[in-house]
Amino acid sequence: MSDDKLTNEFPATLPSQQEIDAFVDAAGKGDILAVNAFLSRRPGAIEAQNSRNDGETALNNAAREGQKAMVEMLLGKGAQVDGRSKANWSPLITAASCGRTEVIALLLEKGAEMEAVAQEGWTALMWAARFGHADTVRFLLEKGANLGAVNIRGKTVPELADNSETIELIEQWPEIIRQRAELEHKTKEREIAEALARELDARRLEKLKNHRPPNPPFKGKKPGP
Repeated sequence: MSDDKLTNEFPATLPSQQEIDAFVDAAGKGDILAVNAFLSRRPGAIEAQNSRNDGETALNNAAREGQKAMVEMLLGKGAQVDGRSKANWSPLITAASCGRTEVIALLLEKGAEMEAVAQEGWTALMWAARFGHADTVRFLLEKGANLGAVNIRGKTVPELADNSETIELIEQWPEIIRQRAELEHKTKEREIAEALARELDARRLEKLKNHRPPNPPFKGKKPGP
């Protein structure tokens, strides 16, 4: 059997780098038709990395560009929620660095690791703070991101924050949490007090229902001896 005939009967399973680049680009543009066409031919190449942007996967690029529908589709087709680019960026970290809060919410819902780190120990929160994405920083903090994380150079999130809005939010966050905890504690105490009051009222009502009043005093002529 000739080599040409063998190639035709058993086509190569790996796509060319040019095909991969086009696939990853299509994911970043939200081109569902092109992505589906590629994956129908190369279903095993969903984690393939492009030759640009630090070797991004389709999911990385879709996350970078805020293509939420594409991210959801790729995850549904088996893309790894914490898959890495050649530069060791997860989709969550990529999305955070670009302020793609809706995509971050979806990735976390699908099980992405909040405290995953990229180069030099940078977390998603660090990158969001560094690029001044205050809304994304707030969302990550609301979801429990570690404000005390330290990268391998000893830098913390407050030190890496870039603009005034983000810096102010980060500086105020401990006080925001303290006030919330105090409010929740007071709310809980009030709920307990109200529950006890309801229970006491119910007991009083039950006692009244079961209480028989004394016979009224005798009126009229007293009976003789």
